[in-house]
Order: sequence, then structure tokens, then C-alpha cells
Amino acid sequence: MQIRGTNLSYCMNVHPARTFADVLANIDSYAAVIGRRVAGNKPFGLGLWVPNTAVSGLQAAAPELRRTLAERQLYVFTVNGFPYGVFHGARVKEQVYFPDWGTVERLDYTTALIDALASLLPDGIRGSISTLPCTYGRELPASAINNLLTAARHARQVHTDSGRHIVIGLEPEPDGFLESTAEGIDFCRQLYERDPQIHDYIGLCFDTCHICVAGENPMESFNACIAADVEIAKVHVSAALRCDNRDGMTARQQLSSFNEPVYLHQTLVWNDGKLTNRYRDLDAALEDNPVGTWLVHFHVPLPFVGTGGLTATSDQLTPAFLQLATDHCPNMEIETYTFDVLPPPKLDIVTSITDEFDWMLKRLAQD
Repeated sequence: MQIRGTNLSYCMNVHPARTFADVLANIDSYAAVIGRRVAGNKPFGLGLWVPNTAVSGLQAAAPELRRTLAERQLYVFTVNGFPYGVFHGARVKEQVYFPDWGTVERLDYTTALIDALASLLPDGIRGSISTLPCTYGRELPASAINNLLTAARHARQVHTDSGRHIVIGLEPEPDGFLESTAEGIDFCRQLYERDPQIHDYIGLCFDTCHICVAGENPMESFNACIAADVEIAKVHVSAALRCDNRDGMTARQQLSSFNEPVYLHQTLVWNDGKLTNRYRDLDAALEDNPVGTWLVHFHVPLPFVGTGGLTATSDQLTPAFLQLATDHCPNMEIETYTFDVLPPPKLDIVTSITDEFDWMLKRLAQD
């Protein structure tokens, strides 16, 4: 759906999929239902996630799929190209970063998504593909820059050939090679210096959960991207957990139920505005139990309301920030992929995602 000229959807990586048939089933069973609830009879955009095992099916079916979706008032404008393989029901953790941008597998996967999205994009809509922050850890693979340049040049050529404009968005995340907005800006500038012609085809995916875990203010970081003339491919509207553990007891009481074996939950602890502790996963933080304000990379539903010192960073997604984002980025996507591992009580998945849209639309309606 379009709000203030920006396409808004939710990321379908919340739904397990291994084959293209699974992707189609998720559209029928979930996305189409959510679209009717949220948008009524108006067009509803989809944020696809297509694992590597399903890409060939998507490529082959894309032209026909576009027509079929249009008949149902659905359209695709963005793809999450970060998770490459299995993303549900088994240990993912740091494996979500692999294959990384040092490999031809990541390059081929991304260019295949670009080609498929070009066949799906409606006329006049700019598309986007989010991807990992190069790799996991602080060492850049030798081939990463050349592979990224190749992917961006491919997107540029697709635009020239088809008129479909698609932007790749590197997604900074704690413990990734690009951890912060500032690092993302610097890296994009390096890419632009290598080839100025790719400027409009690669930039950042601005994930508000990751931004907040890193201790950043979303408004300030978004404005920094604008000032630096770094392309913002899309905004992931997402919320992290925040826990006030100044008493040394609250974190273990409130966060133990979020300590689960599938996803990586980087945890950063802040005191007086300074980073004092950091952990690659929540289990290590709970064992160490430092005092301070904990920010945990656990995507919780946007309307999440905690108790007893547990809150969410959705309070940073102010109407002013959302106005800024819609003014400068044509793609926004609610990304709460953790539904399967959320502790109880929880709503059914369709109601939960619909409630996230309601939360967003109310914020966007505020002056």
C-alpha cells in the first residue's frame, strides 16, 4: 500500500519457506489475507523473502506472477535478500551472514533477485533489495568490494534495459562488518568513489531495530544519511528490546524467556550514554548480568508493551521520524521475523501483523 507516496509492506521472512511453492502458499495464506484487512480493495505491496532454493522458480514465474498478483490487488516492490537459506525451525544464529559478499554465491543470489524483481515491479515504482553488512565480524573478505560493485552495476544495467530501478541496501547490524550508520556511510562513499555511476543503485537498508541497539537515534542517523548523500534503499521498521537492569535483577527476570536457540540476539549494555558491555548473544549477557540499560537485537512486534523495566525501542519511531523517512525513502517494510520464537502470550500471526500495520498507520496519521 502507498502512504504519502511511500510503499509500505511487511517482510515475508516471518513465514517459513524452502521452495517457490512455499512462497506462493505464504502469499495466499497470509499476505493476501493481511492485505485485505489492512488495505481493503486498494493495492497492497508485498515484501518478498525468497531463499536461494526458490529463486529459480521465482525467476521463471515472475512475469506471470506479476499479472496474477495485479488481478488480486497485490504487487511486489521489495525483496529481503539477507537470509540466503533456512531461516526457521533450525539454528540460524551467525549462519544468516553466509555465504557472505566475499563469495560468488552471494553475488549470484543477489543478481538473480534483481532480475526477478525487475520482472515483478509495477511501472513507476522504485524497488529495493536488502542484504547483509558484507560479512559477520570485522574483517572484510577480499572479494567483497568487487562483488558489490558488480551487483550494483548489474542493477544499473537492468535499469537501462528495462526501466526498472532497483537499489541494493547494505544493512548495518551489531557484530557485522558494518555495525553503525556512520560505518555504512563511509563504506558507501568508498563504493561511490570506485564507480560514481553506481550511486543510485546501492546504499543502506535503514533497520531501526539495529540502529537503536547500536545506541543511535534514528532521526539523527537518518539525517546523517541524507547529509552524506547516501542512498537509502529502504527502511526496515522494527523494534528492539530494551531492559533497565540497574538493579542487577531485572534482566534475568524479564529476558530469560527471550533467550532462544534459533536467532542471534546481540546485546549491548549502556551506562550514562556509554557502551560498557557487549555480547554476541543474549545467553552470554544473561550469564554475565551487567548493570545498565540493555539493548537486545530481538525484533519484537511494534505495539509491544513490556512490564517491570522491559520496554521496546518502538518509542523511537516517532511521527516526526516516520515523516522524515516517508519524505526521503519510497520503500518501508515492517520486519518482525521472530514470531515463531516469541514467548507467550501471543496473537495469531495474521492478527499480530495487522496490529503492526494499525500501529504504523496511527503514527503516520499524527502531525
